[in-house]
Amino acid sequence: MFYIVLVLVLSSVTYSSFFFSPMFEVDRTYLSSATFLFSVFNGFFIARQANRYNDVRNLVSKIDANLSIIYRESTHIGGAFTKKIGSIILGYYEMRKKGWNDYIMHKSTTIADFHKAIDAQYKKANDGIKGEAMRKMMLVIDDMQIQRKALITLNEEKVTRYQYTIVFLLAVVLVAMFLSLDTSGHLVESFMKGVLISVVGVVVWMLHKFDELHVFEGVVGEHSARDVIDIIAGNK
Repeated sequence: MFYIVLVLVLSSVTYSSFFFSPMFEVDRTYLSSATFLFSVFNGFFIARQANRYNDVRNLVSKIDANLSIIYRESTHIGGAFTKKIGSIILGYYEMRKKGWNDYIMHKSTTIADFHKAIDAQYKKANDGIKGEAMRKMMLVIDDMQIQRKALITLNEEKVTRYQYTIVFLLAVVLVAMFLSLDTSGHLVESFMKGVLISVVGVVVWMLHKFDELHVFEGVVGEHSARDVIDIIAGNK
């Protein structure tokens, strides 16, 4: 859908710019000023959201790594306990299917369920390697709690309404500046104008995608989650 819209905008602007003269003219100084301000503000906002995206991705991967550790430690105890831990982890990933932040936006019992399962098992047997495995699991669960709180904070660090307003206003002004350039009868220049206007739209779209943490194909942490699920299924 994105590429279809992009091609339509590019072809429409190129066509209209080639066959029709602009209805207004604007001093080139405004074009330079609008380009500079748009680049500065949008560059700052995108850089901030890119850092946020990387932090979220790293934290989600660490949670996946901790879940893998918890499951592998549970195999030292084995039996029904390992199956219980596996079912808790799979339940967590069912929540993750709706999005990485569903785990923090809604009530989750994952960490509480881990504590209940370990508490019940510890009362049965806590000596030797079994006790050591459960103590290691408790440390990892504490680490997960810290990571969850960090994700809650990052989830709230979105682009604000007034920041979007600045970007949209500058984008509108910049597009108007480009449209004021007379390229009628010149195919190459009309095409270049279409490309520049399309790029302005892509940059704004990119900021929105970074803000929603949907920059790349798939979901944040999708591959690391699949790795943990494969471990539980015995495929790794």
